[in-house]
Formats: sequence, C-alpha cells, structure tokens
Amino acid sequence: MNKNKKKIITVASNKGGTGKTTVSLCLALYFSYKKNKKTLLMEMDSSPGDFSVLFNVNNENSIEIALKFPSKLCSFVKNIGNNLDIIKGFSNPLFAEEAKSDEINDLINIALKNYEIIIIDTQNVLNGLIIDVLKITDYVFLISELEVESLYRNMEFINLLKNKFLLHHDNFYFLINKKRLIDIFKIIDISRIITLPILGFISFERNFNKSLVLNNKSRFLKTKTFTSISKILENFYLNNIA
Repeated sequence: MNKNKKKIITVASNKGGTGKTTVSLCLALYFSYKKNKKTLLMEMDSSPGDFSVLFNVNNENSIEIALKFPSKLCSFVKNIGNNLDIIKGFSNPLFAEEAKSDEINDLINIALKNYEIIIIDTQNVLNGLIIDVLKITDYVFLISELEVESLYRNMEFINLLKNKFLLHHDNFYFLINKKRLIDIFKIIDISRIITLPILGFISFERNFNKSLVLNNKSRFLKTKTFTSISKILENFYLNNIA
C-alpha cells in the first residue's frame, strides 16, 4: 500500500441528529466496497453511540480496550464484510475523559499500518478526545441540515476550533444532509452564506434504515442515501485520494 494514499476522514457536527453515523456508514462502505480500500470505521463516541446495536458488538470490540493495547488492535476490531472492519466507542464518558493524547496517536498510527482508509464517527459534544482526533485527521466532513440552527451551530463549531484550539479549517468540507426538492431556494441562499466548501447535498430518504448495514448490506448499497453520497464522493476521491 502507498502510505501517502492512506487517509483519515473524521465526520463531525455540533448538533445531534444531523446524520453523522449514517454518513460515516456510507463513507466506510463506499471506500471498502466501491474502491476496494481496506477500511476501518471507528466510533469516537462516549454517549455511548450506535455501534453496539448496529453491529452487535460488546466491550471486547471497543476503543477503550484497544487504547490500552494498541499493538493488538486487530484483535479488537470486528469484520463486517469485504475490506471493512469496525470498532465501537466508549461505554462510559468517564473512560473517554481518561484517554490521553499519546494513546490516541499510538492507536491511530497502528491503524494506519493496517488500513488504507480510517473513518471516524464522532459525537456532537466536543471533548479532548475529539480535539486530538481532529488534529491528526486529513479531512473533516461537517454534517448539517438545511436549517438555520444546524448551520449556525456548525459555523460556531468551526470558529471555536480555529480560535481556541488553533485548528485550521482548510480541510473542512460541508455535507448538507436531508435535502428535499422544496429546499432549492434554501440551497441558493445557504451557498452564499457558507464560506467553506460544500461537498454536496444528500437527498432526503424517509424510510432509510441504518440497520441494513449489517442485516442486508446489498440493500443498503441500493438506498437513495448511499447512492447520493457515493456520487458526491466520486469527485472528492479523484481529486484528493486516488
């Protein structure tokens, strides 16, 4: 594998319910299935997140264990299909608070030796763990809906990262989720307001079911949501990763 082509993509938002996990799932399947890249999907969530239910995993497949034994990362991931492994987040917020920067960096460095693409699904509450991840990520996909509150909170999130944590936003891209046909005028207005690149608009799908990722992967790959994200990613892949 060409080390220069290995990439870390972090999916983030400062508002809950925008679809971070859905986008993370689609990214992971896009790279593993469509591009045949060995991919690791990591859940950096201490809420806890959705991975326990979505992938039927327990604490043995968790980051909180892998952080203590980073060299044995492959023992803690769970394979869910062609080229795709997952590892779930923290079972308790206290464990996340105890994680140290050097532990995060060691784990990511080990992962980069074994995977071409790392997708990191984060929580909407900013903490030291997320800051550490954002410092070493190659691209940040900010997920927002076409609503003033969602966009405003994400812009505030960017300003906080820039002014307080000195994180530059040259590698930040907006992905606007749940676009409806009636949103065309909003799109025109929003595109004038947002100064960061808008990677694309994800079509709204009323009956989208995240659990298909494990129960019926072939059906998941045919959903409007996955198809929409795949089309958005094609140009990004050719310009940044291929």
